[in-house]
Amino acid sequence: MANKKTALITGSYGGLGTCFVNIHAETGGDLILVGRNPDKLNVQKAEVEKKYSVTVHTITADLSLPDAAQNIYDTCKEQGWTVDYLINNAGFGGQGDFTREMLAIHYIRNTDLTTNDIAYLLGYQELNSFLRAFTAWTGTSITEYKKRLQ
Repeated sequence: MANKKTALITGSYGGLGTCFVNIHAETGGDLILVGRNPDKLNVQKAEVEKKYSVTVHTITADLSLPDAAQNIYDTCKEQGWTVDYLINNAGFGGQGDFTREMLAIHYIRNTDLTTNDIAYLLGYQELNSFLRAFTAWTGTSITEYKKRLQ
């Protein structure tokens, strides 16, 4: 297919994102998948390439960071990838968790609150539950997340 269209899909490896990926790949379209967790992106890339015989590129990015969109644009430009469709799906699943996630990130970036204090403010009765949730949201530990902000 000489005129393959490429879709850049944020939030590609869960819920609706996976549906968008499959729908586009079924038509023979190539993909650029964007998400925070490189392991999940690589698993999805391998599965989609095998099942649909399309080209899949991945970009690891945390779209809650201010320079994320520019970094995605720069990566596409540097790699010579043309985006025909943008499906901006990041952060739309489970609105309750999304709110907790955004508050957690806000507290970590903008306050000197301890991890215990943040967990309490977000309604977690146990610190480990909050730590697991944070890792699921961001694909990294709080310590690693803080290092990336420096």
